[in-house]
Amino acid sequence: RFSVRNMVPNTKVFAHIHEGVSCEQAGGHHWNASQTKTDFWNAGPTVTADQDGNAMGGLDVSRQEGGFPFSENILHAVVIHNNNGTRVGCGTLTLFEYIY
Repeated sequence: RFSVRNMVPNTKVFAHIHEGVSCEQAGGHHWNASQTKTDFWNAGPTVTADQDGNAMGGLDVSRQEGGFPFSENILHAVVIHNNNGTRVGCGTLTLFEYIY
């Protein structure tokens, strides 16, 4: 899951898994060219920022997003792009446990 603030209100926000394992060196989109003919992330998941510029969304990495299984997506950079493609946020895909 991700949440972002200060986006352009009522515009799309894009999230993609990237090749790199750090935000400083995120690289290009992480997709398996031998399994998918086109870069999955170019038409990948989007959410729309609300009237205040806030957006929440998520990536289902268990569905082999981009042609890779979950195990090959973990620890990669997840980059958030605004509606014109500018990188506006980044994090690393990690595992966590719910603690009740």
